[in-house]
Amino acid sequence: MGSPVSGSLEIEPLRTRHLRSVATIDAASYPQPWSRELWRSELRRADRIYLAALERHDLVGYAGGLIALGDVHIMTIAAHPERRGEGIATRLLLALLDEAIEAGCTAATLEVRESNVVAQSLYSRFGMTAAGVRPGYYEPDGEDAMVMWVHAIDGAEYRSLLGTISQQLEDAA
Repeated sequence: MGSPVSGSLEIEPLRTRHLRSVATIDAASYPQPWSRELWRSELRRADRIYLAALERHDLVGYAGGLIALGDVHIMTIAAHPERRGEGIATRLLLALLDEAIEAGCTAATLEVRESNVVAQSLYSRFGMTAAGVRPGYYEPDGEDAMVMWVHAIDGAEYRSLLGTISQQLEDAA
């Protein structure tokens, strides 16, 4: 693990030009990475938010979510394996939630592997709590998924939480 990300990290919309780097991170992060065609299709959808974390023009992470019925369903978030533990996923999640709130979302949800305590800790930091289990959700191993939710993300209290997390990142940089 390296040091916390510095001010050189830029968050911007994920574009097709990033897909080669996304594929590298995806393959290192997930047992069944998305195909380039699936990524291209996702990037064309108006009900999606996809963000890239770039450092000196190199993709070091990405995140994405689906907006539906006032909720954002966080579908993917990953940092380059050599850059994990530096706050990249935290910055991406902050930006994704900001975008979702701007799009009118009032709640956020996701599934996370029951064994992925690092990710669960990140999501808990953002106020997400376990709301259920999806048995056998993950392919190919059939691991269960913990479903996590946070509500009232458009409220002042949640905005304050996001501001605190952002400040903590700045202080650590």
